[in-house]
Amino acid sequence: MSEAPRLWRGLAFATPAGPVVLPALWGRTTDLVVHLIEWVQHRVRKIAPDERWLRERYMHRSVLEVLAEGTTFCWAPCPERTFVASAVLNQHEVPHRLVLHERQVPGAGPPSTHMAVELDIARQTYWFDFSRWESKFCTGPYAFRADIERTIRVQRIELPFGPELLGVRPDDLVHLVEPGESDPEAKIDWFVGDLAHMDPRVLEERLIFSNAASRYELPPARAWAGDREAPR
Repeated sequence: MSEAPRLWRGLAFATPAGPVVLPALWGRTTDLVVHLIEWVQHRVRKIAPDERWLRERYMHRSVLEVLAEGTTFCWAPCPERTFVASAVLNQHEVPHRLVLHERQVPGAGPPSTHMAVELDIARQTYWFDFSRWESKFCTGPYAFRADIERTIRVQRIELPFGPELLGVRPDDLVHLVEPGESDPEAKIDWFVGDLAHMDPRVLEERLIFSNAASRYELPPARAWAGDREAPR
């Protein structure tokens, strides 16, 4: 069953720096999602910050605060960009699930939780995320590269409609997530060590539609007791 196109209303988010506007759009839900991903890439730019910004701002800002500042950490943009995208879907009353994928990538330090969005459109499941090298919009349930990462747990959270999500911060989700191996402070410490090794290519934007097109490169070699041998 195909979905009929519709007019998606324009949205205005009030921020301290003035309104942030998502213009009206004509099309299907999939058109909205593609437009939304590209809008988030433009509106929440990836930056290589300093240590103070990383410790004080990253993961500690609400959706509206992220939109007001218009930036996120280039090495791990998924949490803040995902929350912005989820808030927009929420305002359009598009049902979706937040996917929390706790994982450890060899060579990338302590375990962490990646975030993605999963949604059902015209009896077909889709997912999208915002990764270091690119953003993805793919058919099917959320998928990952089992050959390059150790999965600890995948958890899905149904998000309710309402304005509350605009004030939610990524670290507000801690109480909704079952305890695992991740330690956010340890990961931030690792990221601080990454700041001297930022590859300028991570500031570029790509949108792909297949996991097969995803770019993967081993991080710069650094010692960490929990790392396993990197895949060959």
